[in-house]
Amino acid sequence: AAQLAGAIVAAAINLSVHGPSIRSYERRNGIVRGEPASVITASGFGSFFPNPLVTEYAGVADTVGAALRPFDVTMADAFAVELWGSFLLGVVLFTATHATVGVGPRA
Repeated sequence: AAQLAGAIVAAAINLSVHGPSIRSYERRNGIVRGEPASVITASGFGSFFPNPLVTEYAGVADTVGAALRPFDVTMADAFAVELWGSFLLGVVLFTATHATVGVGPRA
């Protein structure tokens, strides 16, 4: 519950700080929220696969020049990268907070 509340607060802060810039970018580029092209500005609030900043997404090329086409990186590739990152995060956290290290809460 605390993680969800933190994410909601962080998204609200993100929107309040960057909202005017996002609306300006959408106006300048003819982006309508809810349309496929709006994933480019929505990506500031979460992760998207395939990343719209390096791919042509729904026929809309972005400012980076669409270096990749959709599915140059497969769903399995993205899953493997997320799995590997989660594993490394777990190893670091469990290692840093193990009782023999002397860091973290005492049992």
